[in-house]
Amino acid sequence: MYFCGAMNIKYEDIYAKCRDLSSVEGRRIVNAEGESLYDIVHLTEQDKSIVNTMADEAASVVQAAMRYAITDIVYDTEGGTITFVEGNVLNKKSNADKLMMETLSAYVMMRWLDDKSRERSDAYKLIYENMLAAYVRTAYSKQAPKLSDYED
Repeated sequence: MYFCGAMNIKYEDIYAKCRDLSSVEGRRIVNAEGESLYDIVHLTEQDKSIVNTMADEAASVVQAAMRYAITDIVYDTEGGTITFVEGNVLNKKSNADKLMMETLSAYVMMRWLDDKSRERSDAYKLIYENMLAAYVRTAYSKQAPKLSDYED
């Protein structure tokens, strides 16, 4: 995938990534009595709609940070995708969709863990902020022109 007008991210991919992350986090997080909070932390099928809502929120936050590069977002819950409509992008990048997926997933995990473990939520907030910064750098970096760009 590269910047070419639109980028599709599947809700199912975000959910799968966050489900895996929540499983790892659930094994680590314990309450004050030392009991595992795995059942509360681990995402299940019934949490999909919550994850989708948080993914939509994350997409809006990302767009607000990148209005120049992302002009619009189309949420297709029936089709299962979030489509980012790209505007005045300066170059083509092959890892844009992966960076976007990671950014959205980190945001969802930050929100999911907010009331379960402040420490882990803060860790995902830092990951989200770093991923967003990497995505912004990717979107706005300019490749050196090639001779073929100037030939007829």
